[in-house]
Amino acid sequence: MAKMLCGIKEMKKILVLIKKDVFLMDMYAYFTLMVLIGIPLFMCGSLKTMAYPLYTLFLSLDYAAFFAFSQLYTMESKFKGQTYIMACPFLRRQIIEARFVLLMIICVIGTVFYKLAELINPAHLFDGISRLNLYDALIAVSLIVILYDVLFLFLNNVPYEKVRVAHIIISIFVPIWGVVLVVKLIQYFGINIELRAPTMIAAVITVIVTIILTAVSVTKNINIWKKKEF
Repeated sequence: MAKMLCGIKEMKKILVLIKKDVFLMDMYAYFTLMVLIGIPLFMCGSLKTMAYPLYTLFLSLDYAAFFAFSQLYTMESKFKGQTYIMACPFLRRQIIEARFVLLMIICVIGTVFYKLAELINPAHLFDGISRLNLYDALIAVSLIVILYDVLFLFLNNVPYEKVRVAHIIISIFVPIWGVVLVVKLIQYFGINIELRAPTMIAAVITVIVTIILTAVSVTKNINIWKKKEF
């Protein structure tokens, strides 16, 4: 019973920290939601490229996470948010955990929005939409989490001004132009590659790797913060 009460108190504190982060994002919180629903609808309604839902979901989650966290870390850097939060009754570990939970919330909302786009497809509003299966969703979310397992090591521990450009390149340019470059190289060298839908084995392996890397990243971030002076 005591452990359950401690767990509830812990979750309440993390939710308070997430609420603080959302308020700090201000209007960018609404913009993040618009990106999560807008990118899938744009790609299937205008570009007709929803044939591969895993990539579309990954792209929407990636862009949404970028806008959310770029604004969050910018505001914290500007107003010394992490310095002030140290005066509040929160453990440093809880602050780190709240960032990972916020990332997962963005992923869940983005996946739900994609499924909502599927529900309106019977009205023939979006001809290019493809159904998102469980394996697509698991792999897309896992890739985003893995990406931020690495990025959080820098975003949480280095002044955002020093990593802003790298954050933009990794989150905005690489997912689009990196894929375009790979496709052009494949076409140039005449390589024949057939894309197949993810299998259960691929999804399970990806999720397991993600869990391991996330545990390592959370532990590493917490250990760094324990020694960090604000």
